Amino acid sequence: RCVTKAIFVQPANEVPEKAVLVVNNKFVDIELPRRNLSDAVELEPSNEPGKSAIFVLPQKPNGPEIPLDAPKFTIPPTWTSCILLFFHDASNKVFPARIIPVNTSNADFPLGHILMFNVSTATVVAKLGTETVKILPGKSASVKPPRSGSGAYPVAIDCALPGDKQPTA
Repeated sequence: RCVTKAIFVQPANEVPEKAVLVVNNKFVDIELPRRNLSDAVELEPSNEPGKSAIFVLPQKPNGPEIPLDAPKFTIPPTWTSCILLFFHDASNKVFPARIIPVNTSNADFPLGHILMFNVSTATVVAKLGTETVKILPGKSASVKPPRSGSGAYPVAIDCALPGDKQPTA
């Protein structure tokens, strides 16, 4: 069982505000807010090989068939919590998005850590307090809290696009 939240990152105007997830032959409605995370839903993906895909549809289908071109993703059985990042993909006619699941289970993403996810083609470099982290394109990083206890700390984020020698941060 995986407690799941979702967000639609920088959506186009015409994208759906909710989705139907087809999980192990069951239908789960999930909201797709633009500025914050959705309410949590519980997903129970199959552990059987070849049956673990979760499909995304704009509405519950009229029949048992799921369109072959529907976006799909998987959640490993060890995940107990995740966030689904939806990104606009006009090329998908079934549901205009690609979905990236991010593991937020406590064992992999401890309380107080900062999760940074790079979905760009640039290398991202960030300085959080005294911690510096470099995130390659398509990768993520879990950064320890830059200070013990609560309080403010300086943050600088920069990137190096392909062809740049280094970021400026």
